Amino acid sequence: MMYPIIRRRPVSSGNGVCATSDFDNVFDRFFGGVDSGISGRSLSPAVDVLESKDAYVVRAELPGLTPENVEVSVDKGVLSISGERDEEVREDGVESHLVERRTGRFSRTFKLPEVVDTDSIQGKFKNGVLELTLPKVPQAKPRKVEITLN
Repeated sequence: MMYPIIRRRPVSSGNGVCATSDFDNVFDRFFGGVDSGISGRSLSPAVDVLESKDAYVVRAELPGLTPENVEVSVDKGVLSISGERDEEVREDGVESHLVERRTGRFSRTFKLPEVVDTDSIQGKFKNGVLELTLPKVPQAKPRKVEITLN
């Protein structure tokens, strides 16, 4: 007989030491929750946002997805990355003992700085990572104005 694998989360011992669940609760209160990937919470891909002098780069981890499963849009200065990870179809007679990979719809939104040239955003998808390059609008360079006196 096989027994299911159950992941246990430690709780506070009452001595003031923050255990995992207490720590998660702090983030839940201040940042709207942290998706550990094992709870019943919605799917939320990990994202990195980087900045250079010419552009911002947004990288989202989307393992197991293809570009057809992902939608990227920009509307009124808000970048949205959304899509869906379908549930894996299992063969008859195959029993799941531990399922941590989340399925379903996901969406991440980001307010863009005004310096982003939204008409020039480019994206690529490779090895389960979506990378968006958001170029900055060329800044107006100060120029010297010659004044002639009559």
